[in-house]
Amino acid sequence: LAFLKFWFQSIRTYAKGATFAVVGTHLDHLNNQSKSHEVIAQLRQVNISINRLMKDIFSLDAEGTNCAGERLLCRFPQDSKEAFCFFPVDNTKSGEDVSVQQLRHAIAGRLKTDPFANEQVPVSWAKVCDSLLAKENASYLPLQEIEAVASKAGIPKADVKMMLKKFHDLGMMIYYD
Repeated sequence: LAFLKFWFQSIRTYAKGATFAVVGTHLDHLNNQSKSHEVIAQLRQVNISINRLMKDIFSLDAEGTNCAGERLLCRFPQDSKEAFCFFPVDNTKSGEDVSVQQLRHAIAGRLKTDPFANEQVPVSWAKVCDSLLAKENASYLPLQEIEAVASKAGIPKADVKMMLKKFHDLGMMIYYD
């Protein structure tokens, strides 16, 4: 739990308002060692522990949201009404695993409603981003150099700072004006 606590605190500190999912891998190890009812009991215990930890760090409400906007994607098993705050994954089944399928569905559903993920940006911005990230040994670049790369992609100088702010917001690079 100390490892999870570290990551939850990192999300709380560095990714305010982020949507996240907790994925528990290696369910196949439990399935190989225990009977079905024992596995479910262990998953319930893990669920309780993770829930307590998240409530302490995020102050999540009943819907899995807190006042800062962090949103937890939860797993709702098809075979019961019990919801887990994590996705237990059987590593031997890959994409065939029910939890993996539910996780994909949860992510797709969240992305459909996320205004940030659905914001339209010019394709030329993506080309500039790729060009800038491909520059070797460039831990920083002067604004004039970035403006030159943007100009070659047809981006007016007046739009460069807005583009860089978007890249910063997406975590692609660091930009401060």
